[in-house]
This record gives sequence, structure tokens and C-alpha cells, in this order.
Amino acid sequence: MSIVEDLEYQAGWQLDSNAHEEAIAVENKEDEQQMFNRVAFEGERILYNMNGAQVAIVPLEDYAVLEAMDRDFLMA
Repeated sequence: MSIVEDLEYQAGWQLDSNAHEEAIAVENKEDEQQMFNRVAFEGERILYNMNGAQVAIVPLEDYAVLEAMDRDFLMA
């Protein structure tokens, strides 16, 4: 079983008092698929903890922003 922290951000990357947080347990493939659908279709950002390793699951738009920031940082 894995634990997921679901963080919804109002806008941008800063967590504020309007953020929503809930912990859910992913016990089977159906729960995992629902988690990915929430990211893909609802734009949610999820912190996924599996066996002690934490991973952020974010929409592709957020990933593109992170990649651009990383590229700009490396070019500076």
C-alpha cells in the first residue's frame, strides 16, 4: 500500500492557505489509475510516497515550466 498526499494549488508553485491537502491510500491499480486521471484531467499535483521514496506527479504543463526553469538556470 502506498500513501499519497494530494496538494491542490491555487496558482503558481507556492503553497498557500487555500491549498487542499488530503492523504489517500493507493491499494490497487484502479486507485492508481484514478490518481493519474486526477493529475492529467483535473490538473492536480500529487506527492506520492512509495516505500519511503517521495515523487511529485504533476501535469505536463507544470513539467514544461520546470524544464524551462532548469534550462534557463543552466544557461545562466
